[in-house]
This record gives sequence, C-alpha cells and structure tokens, in this order.
Amino acid sequence: MTPIVEFLNEIRQSSVRLWVEEGRLRYRAPKDALSAELLGQIKARKIEIITFLEQANAQHQAQLPTLGTVDRQQSLQLSFAQQRLWFLQQLAPESTENNMPVVV
Repeated sequence: MTPIVEFLNEIRQSSVRLWVEEGRLRYRAPKDALSAELLGQIKARKIEIITFLEQANAQHQAQLPTLGTVDRQQSLQLSFAQQRLWFLQQLAPESTENNMPVVV
C-alpha cells in the first residue's frame, strides 16, 4: 500500500479534491476523473485520509500568526498598496492618475 501522502498526491493529480467537513470526508471531481477503482481505494482508506487531513489542518492553523493590538500612539506601517501610492505621489505630485471620478 502506498503511503498516504503519495496516495493523496496521485488523487490531486487526477483533479479530485478531498476535504473534511464536520468529520466527514467530502470530494469533488470532474466528470470521468473518479474511476470506480479510485473511489474504492478512497473508501478503503477513508479513516486514514480523514485523520491525515485533520492533522494537516491543525498544523496549518497552529502556524498562522495571531493578530494583536497595536499602540495607536506610534506610527503604523503602511501596506504595500499604500506604499505604492505614496511613492507615486512623491514621484509626480501634480498627477491625477489615481483619481477615480464617480457620479453619485
């Protein structure tokens, strides 16, 4: 039997998408992408797949950064889009290129 990671990679290459929703294994596949043999293999390894996907999801959630509060007395960092607009304004202060006229 192939390791679960290799098995799931083979499934993904077949354009079959697997996910766990409320403890149940769900799938979506294009027409004719899911053969009876492949569906049988998925059913036979259902518990193993669910366990693997839930563990992978838990690890992914643990790696996400937590959002915290920032002291509003100091300057805040600009986003990349804000930095780009600031740079364009410094480059051509008289330009109206970024103005979007709208009639309401």
